[in-house]
Amino acid sequence: MPSLHHLSASSLSIHSHVPSLPRNTSNIFFPSLHELLVRCITFDLCGRLLQAFNNPDLIRRLNFGYEPADSSAAEVEQFVTLVGDTCVSTSLFNFVLTLTDVGEIETSDLDETAYRVTQEMLRPLLQFSKLRHCHVVTHILDYDDSFVKAVALAFPNLVTLTLLSIPKYQAQSKLTMRCFYYLARCCPKLEDVKLNRLNATGLGIITVKRTWDHGKRVAVLPALGIWVWDADVGIQNWARDVA
Repeated sequence: MPSLHHLSASSLSIHSHVPSLPRNTSNIFFPSLHELLVRCITFDLCGRLLQAFNNPDLIRRLNFGYEPADSSAAEVEQFVTLVGDTCVSTSLFNFVLTLTDVGEIETSDLDETAYRVTQEMLRPLLQFSKLRHCHVVTHILDYDDSFVKAVALAFPNLVTLTLLSIPKYQAQSKLTMRCFYYLARCCPKLEDVKLNRLNATGLGIITVKRTWDHGKRVAVLPALGIWVWDADVGIQNWARDVA
């Protein structure tokens, strides 16, 4: 299928045949593919697919779901690094990497060290300056306001953003409401945000200044969806007001 642009699948077997490099011209592998979406796939197969594409510079959309059993922080880091090394920084506009079947791991005890994905592990994504949609959900996604600032500066065209740990580990979040300031300042096209739990301790908001205003209409809230984990009504309202 040399003209295929979009490939979507619910899952791909770990035994799927993927050609190895180097290849001759008679054995091309999806030379025109722009978008790859797989709901359930292993990191190993993800990596082999990316490395087998004839024209990885054409890839504009990567959406992957992975199972809890195949999701250590080291595997996440290795895959994100591969994406950074393989895809072209000015082509990729949609990136999704998210756990499937989260309910299965809510009652199990994890080795937190092995499953803690740090913000440094995600930094290879910051080179994709054209990114408009970025969604990452892992067991423990350990990031703070400084990383949200880096994301805001790196992705000025951002429309949707998700950075989440699973519910069990939300109490470890380091975020404060201040992170919204960077998104508001740098991402005027942003429409939907999903972040870890906010820590309001010592926030010290005294005055409110409107920064998001898609429609530029006075006294009308912008069409912006903000969702933060486990926030009470007061914090949710503050997030909207700050916007």
